Amino acid sequence: MGNFYGLTESPTTAFKLTPPATKGGAWIESTIFRFEELPNGPLIIGTDGALYGTTLNGRELAYGTVFRLRSPKETGGAWRQDILYTFQGQSDGASPRAGLVFDESGNLYGTTTFSGTVGVECEGTRFRLWQRVPVGTT
Repeated sequence: MGNFYGLTESPTTAFKLTPPATKGGAWIESTIFRFEELPNGPLIIGTDGALYGTTLNGRELAYGTVFRLRSPKETGGAWRQDILYTFQGQSDGASPRAGLVFDESGNLYGTTTFSGTVGVECEGTRFRLWQRVPVGTT
């Protein structure tokens, strides 16, 4: 049995649940990352072992991001966040709310709530991002 990963909104963190060492024991919860943004949707694990997800708002712009969390290089080290894409609130849309999926080529797909078109707030967009780091690279 492996680890379970998830997100919380308040406080805005990513967490890891580690299975018990003995049958019937308690799972161990640990915070792996604290966000400046509001994470949203589930995390998925890429073939590179990193966690991928979205935020509703972004650092420079408030339209959302797609991010990657990479595990520490050494035991006890900090997880690292890479912003893979920052939505511009234009034709690329805004506020990704659902989870991401990978295809067999490593492309990331997702959806946004808003289209970015003025006056059209409930027609979101579909998007595709190419995986920016070759599989196996950390």
